Amino acid sequence: MAIRIARSPVAIFSSSSSPRSNWIYDVFLCFRGEDTRKNFTDHLYFALRDAGIKIFKDDNELRRGQYLASELIRAIQGSRISIIVFSRNYAASRWCMEELVEIMECRRTLKQLVLPIFYDVEPFDVRKQTGSFAKAFAKHEEHYLLDMDKVLKWRRALCDVANLSGWNLRKTADGHEAKFIKKIVEEISRELNNTHLFIALYPVAVDSHVQDITFGLNVGASDIRMVGILGMGGIGKTTIAKAIYNQFFHGFEGKSFLTNVRETSKEPRGHVHLQEQLLFDILKTSEIKISSVDRGINMIKERLFSKAIVVILDDVDQMEQLNAICRRCDWFGLGSRIIITTRDEHLLKELEVDSVYRVTAMNDIDSLELLSWHAFRNSYPIEDYTDLSRSVVAYCGGLPLALEVLGSFLFSRSMLEWKSALDKLKRIPHEQIQNKLRISFDGVSDNTEKDIFLDISCFFIGKDIDYVVKILDGCGFFAKIGISVLIQWCLLKVSETNEFTMHDLLRDMAREIVREKHPNEPGKWSRLWLHEDAFDILTKHELLEKMKILNLSHSYYLSDTPDFSKLPNLEQLMLEDCTSLLEVHHFIGDLSNLVLVNSKDCKCLKSLPGSFYNLKSLETLILSGCSKMHNLADNLGEMESLTTLLADRTAIKQVPFSIVQLKNLKYLSLCGCKGSPSKSLPSLFCLSDDGIPTDLWNLCSLKILDLRCNSFESLSTSLGGLSKLQDLRLDCCRKLKSIPDLPASLDKWSNPIMSVGMEGCMNLTHTFKQSILQEWVLRGVGIVLPGNQIPDWFTYQCEGPSVHFKVPTVDPILKEFGVCVVSASRVQVLSSYKGSMSFIEGSMLFINHTKNTTSGLFPLGDHLFLRIRNIVRTNDFEDGNEVEVLVYWRPEIFIVKKIGVYLVYDRVVDGKDEGHAIVVSDDEDDNNNIEDRCSSKRKMRSPNMIDDSQTLMKEKKLKKLATEEWRTRSIIVIICSHNK
Repeated sequence: MAIRIARSPVAIFSSSSSPRSNWIYDVFLCFRGEDTRKNFTDHLYFALRDAGIKIFKDDNELRRGQYLASELIRAIQGSRISIIVFSRNYAASRWCMEELVEIMECRRTLKQLVLPIFYDVEPFDVRKQTGSFAKAFAKHEEHYLLDMDKVLKWRRALCDVANLSGWNLRKTADGHEAKFIKKIVEEISRELNNTHLFIALYPVAVDSHVQDITFGLNVGASDIRMVGILGMGGIGKTTIAKAIYNQFFHGFEGKSFLTNVRETSKEPRGHVHLQEQLLFDILKTSEIKISSVDRGINMIKERLFSKAIVVILDDVDQMEQLNAICRRCDWFGLGSRIIITTRDEHLLKELEVDSVYRVTAMNDIDSLELLSWHAFRNSYPIEDYTDLSRSVVAYCGGLPLALEVLGSFLFSRSMLEWKSALDKLKRIPHEQIQNKLRISFDGVSDNTEKDIFLDISCFFIGKDIDYVVKILDGCGFFAKIGISVLIQWCLLKVSETNEFTMHDLLRDMAREIVREKHPNEPGKWSRLWLHEDAFDILTKHELLEKMKILNLSHSYYLSDTPDFSKLPNLEQLMLEDCTSLLEVHHFIGDLSNLVLVNSKDCKCLKSLPGSFYNLKSLETLILSGCSKMHNLADNLGEMESLTTLLADRTAIKQVPFSIVQLKNLKYLSLCGCKGSPSKSLPSLFCLSDDGIPTDLWNLCSLKILDLRCNSFESLSTSLGGLSKLQDLRLDCCRKLKSIPDLPASLDKWSNPIMSVGMEGCMNLTHTFKQSILQEWVLRGVGIVLPGNQIPDWFTYQCEGPSVHFKVPTVDPILKEFGVCVVSASRVQVLSSYKGSMSFIEGSMLFINHTKNTTSGLFPLGDHLFLRIRNIVRTNDFEDGNEVEVLVYWRPEIFIVKKIGVYLVYDRVVDGKDEGHAIVVSDDEDDNNNIEDRCSSKRKMRSPNMIDDSQTLMKEKKLKKLATEEWRTRSIIVIICSHNK
């Protein structure tokens, strides 16, 4: 027999997710009638009933037939708790055994709470089927000789239930039944009174998230922790937070789940209302009245500072909300846990939470199950709907909100209706889903950042982030900070290959924003992203007054651009990879608002119309890859707003002298300008010495100068006048010998140069290289120079990617580490590698084995050879500490061959601590070993700070790659300063 809290399998998916009004019973009582019906079970039943608990108790003594009655099954499935009273003859009843199997199945599928009572038997007898249980099963096995699977199922159920937490009469209340029953009733009442939150109708895969977050919460520890749950709208943050709340709230002195904080805070006295709700939930008194937010903060600190509580703030989007409720951990008692769900990562960083759990999209298997529950009321699609269901799953992209909304919408619809709905969704997103996703977009307060999001959504998904930043900056969008904000709002992601990605439904939401005011009039949209729309509009010669961005990229058969007179307000023109483009319409010169033109890889375009150079507003011009573009007009200098000019891999032989008039030019790239092949170097690029104006130093705003892969011997211009130059790129200029007055110019620059790339410059003079090393090693400049030996003044040296040493005992304070690395590149890989040494992916770790701490860069990304500040706290390294420095790069391209370290004490540059990086490279084969100058044997890395298994795997990969053909490429010197 059983008493239990039941739930309808159709309306409810898990016990903790359901409001009590949906349960049929609180308790289902399962027992052996002849053992306990008229004594213990009867007393327990009336005690529970008197406590107001709704119970199912089967009073049918005699049963017939082979299967449980449907009424019993409904009662078991419709109860929240099952209590099983184990007595001596319990196992002898096949009906009791069938009830037990059904109960344990409900525990597995419906998360039902099962509580065993061991009345006059021991848990061991139940678990192992010994004693009276052994006798019962001997008879079962004889009776069910031809159906032993049934007997095995019963045994498994007994083993599982005996392992659950329950009550043993012989070891509780000294065997007094009355006290024993009272204790049971108290605990059942407490369980029922601890109101669980409704999680979801079908909480698929929620448990796995709860398990992952549980580790970070560390419930039971005496510290106070704040944990963030981060993710885009509709990803399931609130659902997960509710499940966490249901699982742990009973272990705290007080609990509060503040739902929909974002909307509540918008109401009059919204923050005060949240404070009152928090105090009411925990103190259980309605007499609390708060006059102001400041008074509420004091009341929270005064009343809750000694209580271990769990508080969940759901959907937080402003720091003011947290300031009013839980700004500091010490407002609450030891053991408290504060959980915040939000879409804004920066908010969690500002709050300095202890950990952040980023909710990711559901996998295809779980997605299909969730969709099926809503669309078919089953865990899998019905016959003939599988392919359609998978198409819906693909469209939803693992977003639970979309799966639930579309699953419910498609419930009980025909296959034709499913197909029609899918076709519609490709053009018109579902309104309910869009409204939820748009909350994040509306939460971005800056209109420029919203424009960046719309531009990326329409044109730049899958594009390299650096490339897009150049374009957006050319439009005056301050792209780096804008992109950072969008990433923190979970609206945008950057892939491992440094390309923009976003959820397909966010992309659709953005494009719907563009078209929403004029859904059937593309000519009035601010952006056109479908080629057919753009072609249709342009061929009709409609006046597109609102058109600001025209993207015709990858139009492979476009030979002529449209008449731009129909686009008076155009701001951005993208023609990338229009490989048949021959001519740009001359009316382009009349576009007074045009700020960006991107003609990258237009391989047939030979020139721009003369009117083009009349554009006073143009800020970014990209001509890279226009391999037939042979010249720029002499009046280039009249484009007064130009800040970025990229003309890599063109046929330009001579840069117009008027370029020096571009006082706003910040980024100039003439990398690999082919020109006509020279006789001496027929395979190399050859923008030669006379191809660059001598007075280039007049470009007073220039920050980046990229002249890689050209054939000049010396820069005839004086770079000392480029007072704002930060990055000079001269890699693969194989005839280059020196740069006039470059070392001496350091002290003259108001914004000192940060990076100079000379990888592959094999003709540099020895004197020039030595002056660079001696002058710049402590100047904070990143350099790539030929060479293959670590300088002798690096005290600690060793072969391989790591070096061990002991910090010496000296009087001055350790200020900086200097790290020198010799790297090599695999020949066949390097020939196809498009990056440079400045963009190697990897890590640099500073491990203090004495203190068991690790600091450094994880990983070393795009700024490896720029100035590296504050990556290591040198005050964490004291005299006598055993230290290891470890450098790891992408082993399939670069390998670390040697490493050296030197220490800098009490060093200050311009009143500030600085970080520095120097890179020295060599193309000569170098297979000789250097003398092992390790200061001490390598030791095991700290298992608490580094993933040893991952590190060992990397080292195995390095050993494997070491057998392949390598070419010595670089020496890197990195100086890492004190992190204040």
